[in-house]
Amino acid sequence: VFSFGLEPSSGAGLVFITLPKIFAKMPFGNFVAMGFFILLFCAAITSGIGMLEVACATLIERLKLSRIKASILLFFIIAIFVVPSTLSFGILSDFKIFNKTIFELFDFLASNILLTFNTIVLCILGGWFLKIKGEMIIKNKIIAACFTFALKYIIPVFLTGLLIAGLI
Repeated sequence: VFSFGLEPSSGAGLVFITLPKIFAKMPFGNFVAMGFFILLFCAAITSGIGMLEVACATLIERLKLSRIKASILLFFIIAIFVVPSTLSFGILSDFKIFNKTIFELFDFLASNILLTFNTIVLCILGGWFLKIKGEMIIKNKIIAACFTFALKYIIPVFLTGLLIAGLI
């Protein structure tokens, strides 16, 4: 990126805006771009299958659905969120919520709010309700006691501060 005099961005901007400009300037850039995007597609598909398998297995087990019905249901649920997010790079690019496109809003919610909130909930559940003790994980009693104390009191407080900072 730097060798071609471009400013690096992150996320989708790097992959779909900056890198194609670089590939266009490279010798045999079309082949490099084709290889890169094929590999990116393979990485996305395999990651998506891995993430969907958990939800699919849960639907099969809890709702007694067949794998095909669970997959179709998940497809429609995901499409409700993915299609508007994808269209925010095109025909919905002027549609803003809190001064963010739909894609930017989902990205902000996932990375700044939901991940942090999920971790707070896991700390509270693990420390207070599931009675996870440091001795279960660490044999050293002093370090185990510090772990248990941090899991119950310190980590949730810091993560709550991080969550508030993410909202601001």
